[in-house]
Amino acid sequence: MKTIAVIPAYNEEKTIGKVIRDTKKFVDEVIVVDDGSTDRTKEIAKRENVNLIIHRKNLGYGKSLIDGIAKAIKRDADYIITLDADGQHNPKDIPRFIEELNKGYEVVIGSRFAERTSNLTLKRNIALRLLALEFFIFTGLLLKDVQSGYRGYKAEILKNIEFKEKGMGFSVESLIKLKKKNAKFKEIPIEVKYFKGAKTFFSVFMQGIEIGKTILKYF
Repeated sequence: MKTIAVIPAYNEEKTIGKVIRDTKKFVDEVIVVDDGSTDRTKEIAKRENVNLIIHRKNLGYGKSLIDGIAKAIKRDADYIITLDADGQHNPKDIPRFIEELNKGYEVVIGSRFAERTSNLTLKRNIALRLLALEFFIFTGLLLKDVQSGYRGYKAEILKNIEFKEKGMGFSVESLIKLKKKNAKFKEIPIEVKYFKGAKTFFSVFMQGIEIGKTILKYF
């Protein structure tokens, strides 16, 4: 089974090289989507000899995943793994995602709440849990970590789905649309490392607003 990793990246020159090298140990191919970075992210990715998609301007986290996933499908991926470029996700977990996909699950989500998470602030913890509750109320799908970007997909289940959310709303839009296709979901525990000063696309508060609107929009 051909496994391709998709890594969205925005100004991650300090971490992108190591993330790519560590990810390559567990997959057949790596696709990096540089989302309009103004630092050396794309130059470092080129040096690591990955399949690179370049956005000339910042289009958003969701748009990066949409483009990366579409590219992986075109390159005949059987399994697609998405993970962040800032080092918070450990590529050593990738075989665990593949193991669950091999068992027949079509969407495997890395959950931050099954094991200890480094530097998870109280505000972020509460926000993530409230989003999971809101998601369950509207969709009936019980997941602990609906915002996790560390996921594994069977490529086949992603085909013929039109994803539209260019920002962080993609995280729940994708789950809602996959549920409507009767996808088989599985959560696995992961440890996520947060770093002081680590750059994100939006603040936790703005992410929560955007994701909440997306849930209401699609359900």
